Parts: sequence; structure tokens; C-alpha cells
Amino acid sequence: MKEVIKLEASGDKGEAPKGVDDKEERVRGLLNGTGRLFAKPKSKEGPDLFELREQQLPAIDAATAMIEQKLVIAHAEAVRKRVDENSGAWRDLQRQRAFMVAGLRKLNGTIEAMRASCSSGGVAPDDLPFNGYSGLLLGTPDAQFTTGHWAKEYLAACVRAKIITEKELANV
Repeated sequence: MKEVIKLEASGDKGEAPKGVDDKEERVRGLLNGTGRLFAKPKSKEGPDLFELREQQLPAIDAATAMIEQKLVIAHAEAVRKRVDENSGAWRDLQRQRAFMVAGLRKLNGTIEAMRASCSSGGVAPDDLPFNGYSGLLLGTPDAQFTTGHWAKEYLAACVRAKIITEKELANV
């Protein structure tokens, strides 16, 4: 780029020589090593302004963009391959998590029922350890508060994806 500025300052107008070849052809040659970067042979020491501004820099930019695009595509293909290879194991893990979430919510319901049986006037005894954690730990199956919202959404998504059935959830 410094060379472009230097040549422009010297008054070089950067006019195209006769027989300038196709930019895509230069890019392909640059990428596969068989082509040439310049459209014409150098007529003097070093490149002229046209070669720098109109041929070299755009060809290098285009080649870089093509390589970047190929890398993005290759990365996406590699990710898709890993996802495909692990889809069965991923599904199994989601199924296990669904059972655990449903089980914890059911257990929280049992704990809340016991807490209610130990309470007097809605107040649990002070010496009841871990009182009040059910809502914080994914809620209970019948809870309508925000804390259990995402657990319920997750379980509903698992049912929609046929990872687990409503019947299986009811039997947890």
C-alpha cells in the first residue's frame, strides 16, 4: 500500500496497459500456483501503479476472500460431521437429563408435601434443614412460579422431540 501512495504522489496515473487479463484468472493462478500475478511483464524496475492498484492488491484480496470462504465452509462441514457422529449420544444424554429434571421436580413435590405436614399456620419449624430449596431447585411438578419455568419448557421440548414421552414423565 505504501508503494501505491508513493507512485500516486510521483504522478503515475496508473493507466491500464493493452492486453490486461481477467482478474479471476489471476486469482486462480495465485491460488493454485500455476498462473501469474501480473497481466504484463515489468517494463521497468519494480511494479508500476496500475500493477499495484489494479492487479496485485485486488488479486491478493480476492484470493484471501476465497480462502477465507473455503475455510468457513470446511469448518461448517467439520462441525456438521461431529454433530452427526454424536447425535445418538447427545440424544441419550438429553433423555437422561429429562428423567433427572422430572425426578428432581417430583422429589421437590414430595419434600414440599412433607414440609406442609410439618408446618403450622404456613410456617415450617426452624429446625427443618434445607427448608425452602424446592423452588430454587427447578420447582415442583405443579408449581406455577418462574423458577420452574425453564425446567417445564425443557421437558416439553423433550416430549416434542420424542426424546421422552408424557407417559414416561408421569412414571418418574
